[in-house]
Amino acid sequence: MQAVKITKENIYINIVVAIVIFFIFFWTYSFFNTKMEQTKSRYYDLVNQIKKVQFLVQELNNNKIYNYTLNIGLLSFIQQLSTKNNIENHIVNLKTINSNNNTEIVYVKFNSLTLNQLLKIIKDIELYNNLYIQKFNIIKHQNNLVNLDIVISKT
Repeated sequence: MQAVKITKENIYINIVVAIVIFFIFFWTYSFFNTKMEQTKSRYYDLVNQIKKVQFLVQELNNNKIYNYTLNIGLLSFIQQLSTKNNIENHIVNLKTINSNNNTEIVYVKFNSLTLNQLLKIIKDIELYNNLYIQKFNIIKHQNNLVNLDIVISKT
């Protein structure tokens, strides 16, 4: 075996290589650590936003703005709602759904509503503290009209 000659040049080269390797690892670690911290920060911000939204939804459900109680049947209410908003010809399907408890449940399908008509329907339902939207599906068409499938319950 040959012995490696230790010279000043070899020592300097080894020191430079070690420093370069150190900085490559340091910069790589710093880059990924910064990205990890940014990702954690965005994650925690998103979690906080979700918690705020959940709190607001719970507040909205617990404390409706209006305290009106619907005292008529749900089918009659839907008919009055559609007549009031001039959308009775947009109702494609209207049927009651059987329920085990003392709750009225109605499925309504509207076709070709404008967005303003849609908002009026939702606003009128939200006026009553004993009406709840259980299912809600909107299908938007190219001509800015929407189809609305909605299940409403009355307790």
